[in-house]
Amino acid sequence: MKVLVDDWLQAANLTTGKLFRRVNKNGKAWGEGLTEKAIWRVVREYARKAGIEKLAPHDIRRYAESRTCRIKTRPSWLRACEMVSDIGSANDAA
Repeated sequence: MKVLVDDWLQAANLTTGKLFRRVNKNGKAWGEGLTEKAIWRVVREYARKAGIEKLAPHDIRRYAESRTCRIKTRPSWLRACEMVSDIGSANDAA
């Protein structure tokens, strides 16, 4: 996962700010970043395409934590999952 994130950061020439960005038709990253809600919509759409109908934001966090339980510090991508989980949980409660 880290290799993919590092490749994206290099390809998009990102050194600061949010990880997830819009990509224009020429393949260039632009804007200040996507909101947590926008990321959740994309994740939910692709989960449905994969046949996963009942995906909750907490499922993503739980899966990520199970894969990183041996790491002593929480990587930034896991913190991003937690933010998406918090947003999704608030949306589910509304």
